[in-house]
Amino acid sequence: MNLFELIALLLGLSAAFAYFNARLLHLPTTIGVMAIALAFSLALVATQSLGLPGLTEWAEQP
Repeated sequence: MNLFELIALLLGLSAAFAYFNARLLHLPTTIGVMAIALAFSLALVATQSLGLPGLTEWAEQP
């Protein structure tokens, strides 16, 4: 994954998290986006610990 793809992915995810927060959670923007990002990160760690393949290999591709 090159730098451009990584930046696009992070910007897209943060925009989606902000939209989800504004529509459903109604928390302050900073707290809502951080809480959703934390939940998303924990979900990714949980899927990796369950042994679902693909995420780590996809991220480490040149």
